[in-house]
Amino acid sequence: MIDEDRIEQFLRDKNLTNKDIKTKNLEYYPSGKVKMKLRYVGDYDTGQYVMMGHFDYDEDGNLIDFDSSEVRFEWLGEMMYKYHNEEEDLYDSPFPEKKPSKKTGKKYPDKQTKEIIELLNKYWKDDLPLRYVTRQKYFQYIADEFGKSLKGIETIESQYRPSWSLLPKEK
Repeated sequence: MIDEDRIEQFLRDKNLTNKDIKTKNLEYYPSGKVKMKLRYVGDYDTGQYVMMGHFDYDEDGNLIDFDSSEVRFEWLGEMMYKYHNEEEDLYDSPFPEKKPSKKTGKKYPDKQTKEIIELLNKYWKDDLPLRYVTRQKYFQYIADEFGKSLKGIETIESQYRPSWSLLPKEK
């Protein structure tokens, strides 16, 4: 679909080479795979560029070769329809411009929280020292050690509780 002869002629006219052509990932599938790349010459960030064409990819990451621009626009419409959530604004694209971070949706505790989690491991393993027979006494001890509230320790405990722990029912 991309007319390589016209691109070569443009490059010759502007005294450019193929090395001057850059690509930019424009859109991603919700899975994080690239959906569309742009070929251009110039500075994309300032808007001073000439578009050379697009590369479109299916959800498996395979390059799609369209017979015509009409077929491409039809495919783009189908993609928008497929991923468009009716609750979203009609003008918002369901395809993000930036790839979602690998950290999105994950919890990364700070140093103090890691130390609290280590102390909570004794509770989760049901290995409390005798002087802390109840959950509340042990949690209050941790709260006092780190200058936090009892509620703060309970929140950390509920957020980072391992699935394997068999916790006593008492509070």
